[in-house]
Amino acid sequence: MNQPTIKSLQEQLVAHKHLLQMLGETIAKTERDLQQLQGNQPNPPLPRLNADVGNDPENTDLLNLFQDAPEPVPEPCPGEGILRRKDTLSNKSYHGVTQEDIDNPKKHLSKYWKPGYFGEYPSNVKLPKPQWSTYDHAKFCTNFVMIKKNKQTTVYQCLGH
Repeated sequence: MNQPTIKSLQEQLVAHKHLLQMLGETIAKTERDLQQLQGNQPNPPLPRLNADVGNDPENTDLLNLFQDAPEPVPEPCPGEGILRRKDTLSNKSYHGVTQEDIDNPKKHLSKYWKPGYFGEYPSNVKLPKPQWSTYDHAKFCTNFVMIKKNKQTTVYQCLGH
């Protein structure tokens, strides 16, 4: 194995410090240039509306702004199931079982269950655990993959919302 020496690490440190100094100078210059440009740019006047908008030529620019504005995109609905787990790294929330559920022998989960799994059951069967059971997987969760299909049940995994 080729391990770094103290000298090679010191050389790397000097090079990195030099790069950081150059980067800091570049950032500072870019900020100064941006401030200078912003200082030289007057804010455009806001369009004014008459009391009666109608087809008045003064108001057509403002009306066009509203007509051309895109429709707001609604947040995707995660489904009707309870979001039971939050991943702090990805900032996503998940339906289905949690690791605590899997580790708890009183929950009687099969050994292949993993966090985010939930089951779909036929309507003539009582849901064993409504926290991670449903009659309609597409209503329970809107971002999933199918894991396993049995005679009566299908297991899905929530991919996060």
